[in-house]
Amino acid sequence: MKMIGLSSIRQFLSFYRLPILSGILIGTSYIPSYPLAVFWSFVPLWIFFLKNFQPRQAFIAGWITQFILTLIGFHWVAYTAHEFGHLPWALSILVLIGFCSISNLHIPLAGWLWAHINKRWSPSKSKSLLVLACLTVLGEIYFPMIFPWHHGYVWLWAGWEGYHFADVIGMQALSAISIFSNIIFYLLWKKVRQKEFKKAFIGLIGFIVLFIAFNQLGHIHGKKWNQTDTQKNILAVQANIGNLMKHIAQQGSLKATQNISEKFFRLTEAALKKHQNTDYIIWPETAYPEYLNPPFLRHRYNVKLRQKVQSWQIPLITGGYRFEFKDKSTFNSLYFLNKEDGSINHPPYSKSILLAFGEYFPGAEYFPFLYDLVPAISNFGRGEGPTSIDFYGTRFGPQICYEGLYPEFSRKTALQGAELLINVTNDSWFGRYFEPYQHLYMTFGRAIEVRRPLIRSTNTGITTAILANGQILEMSPIKEEWAGQFQMKYKKNPPQTLFARYGNYDRYFFIGLFFLILLLIWSERKKTELH
Repeated sequence: MKMIGLSSIRQFLSFYRLPILSGILIGTSYIPSYPLAVFWSFVPLWIFFLKNFQPRQAFIAGWITQFILTLIGFHWVAYTAHEFGHLPWALSILVLIGFCSISNLHIPLAGWLWAHINKRWSPSKSKSLLVLACLTVLGEIYFPMIFPWHHGYVWLWAGWEGYHFADVIGMQALSAISIFSNIIFYLLWKKVRQKEFKKAFIGLIGFIVLFIAFNQLGHIHGKKWNQTDTQKNILAVQANIGNLMKHIAQQGSLKATQNISEKFFRLTEAALKKHQNTDYIIWPETAYPEYLNPPFLRHRYNVKLRQKVQSWQIPLITGGYRFEFKDKSTFNSLYFLNKEDGSINHPPYSKSILLAFGEYFPGAEYFPFLYDLVPAISNFGRGEGPTSIDFYGTRFGPQICYEGLYPEFSRKTALQGAELLINVTNDSWFGRYFEPYQHLYMTFGRAIEVRRPLIRSTNTGITTAILANGQILEMSPIKEEWAGQFQMKYKKNPPQTLFARYGNYDRYFFIGLFFLILLLIWSERKKTELH
């Protein structure tokens, strides 16, 4: 029985070796790895598809690829389930396996649909590849994900200056360029297989020339955003508060509230001695462990907070909580405190895009008992959505954590007049090496798309900033106390980018291209039938 089992496994691995290879290449081409294979990572999977037209085999192969790439790129989900959900490691691993099983199903679905089209119409290989690339891109755009990742962000991560065109076409379109490039490398592989080495070499050189030219044009395109007319010096404080301490404070512990508050006060005052020209202070998501809205303003440490801000004579932007008695809801909010007396300058901004299974339980509004099953999952209220806030002469575009991953959110903020994006985050639940970098560069993508500087204040790292021209400023260490000042240069009343005006219009191009190719395939099929 053991021999039969081992033999079956070997046969399975041998048959699906190409989808397995693609999963490894795609997974290791995402942040924080250098994207060496981003332009040919789908090629092994597509070779398998073209040899095996059966929809069932295509789906299984695509599923294997998506499982492996998700396991490599997002293995930190197990850590989060253990750290945030307080699940034992055995259950956390099962959560990871479940996540890997469904997270990127657009890849097997694209293969399955492509196989059906191939069986029905038998298109030429070139058109078949175009259909496959279109389906992969459209699946990436429209398939629902807990967080919308793609390979457009690796352009910024790797420093490929073609990323500057994101203000025209969006980060998502850069991912589409990466996917369509796989067609070129498939054709180069075919030339090598046919021993047409000269043609393969010329084709490779041609791709390299195009890649260099695209990046050089991107460099030139990005230069116009070097022009600024305003600068604000913003002090960001990273207090590195542990998850247990935050949880205890949320349960009402005055001692924990005192420890957290005093830590922020200490780090801020030490940094202000070094940076006396500070215009604003920013603390991260849920930094202050209190409800800061009336009638909680008279609480002991809320009074002390206002006194501290008044003594500093510098306005403070801080994450905190808001409680509404009307519907008994708690909100994850961002407060703007006046420098004169520490009073609330503006109604707080409250987070509107909540993280499923972290800040709400999908379906629990209909089945409240779900929260009893996993009490670690919060039940936050939703804010009203994107806005811009004028605070001492600067129009800030606030976003809390997860909201920075959505292009439409930052686009609407920019259209409402935001001059400087401000992102507050707590990444303490996700580990040290992968998620903090992934989250950071996905958030940075918004700054390029709308060409607004973005400052990011986090609890445990990475606290940093990016200017409208793509220049990344100092990065904080991870899991350490830290405070630093960022010179945020920007333009007053900046122009709107093409992306800010029209959003992800590229998806309509790929929809049109897909149906155009189908029309051509159908026409060729009809001509063949007539003859």
